[in-house]
Amino acid sequence: MAPRTPARKTKNWLILPHFQLRFSFLLALAALSGIVAFAFAAGFLIRENYDLLVQLSPMDDQTKALMTSEFETIVQRLIALSLGFTGFFFVLGILLSHRIAGPLYRFQKHFRDAAKSKGLHEVKLRPKDEFQDLAAAHNEMVRSLKG
Repeated sequence: MAPRTPARKTKNWLILPHFQLRFSFLLALAALSGIVAFAFAAGFLIRENYDLLVQLSPMDDQTKALMTSEFETIVQRLIALSLGFTGFFFVLGILLSHRIAGPLYRFQKHFRDAAKSKGLHEVKLRPKDEFQDLAAAHNEMVRSLKG
């Protein structure tokens, strides 16, 4: 009896690193673009009104400076939160692309094996993987050719 290979304990989340990293980068870039566009539009309007309210208020200069400093602190925290949000979208891109990259990897492997005359075999995908219809069509073709 052949020795059993131990089961993998961790998943290889980067099955096709070039594809998955590019996908995740583009998703994070789209999220960051939306954040920046919203931040500039909202920030401009809020800053304009905030400065006007601070200038027209009956506070002394020291309190006005403190209010302006507090506003800058809030802006810095929002920037940090936005960067964290962008990082979240990058990781989300890795997780989402995993269900795409796995089937692509399997198809590439089967095509390379066929090119090396190792025979045609059916492709088996995980139930939640993408490209189930493509795998079904491929498997139907293999059964037809084996005949």
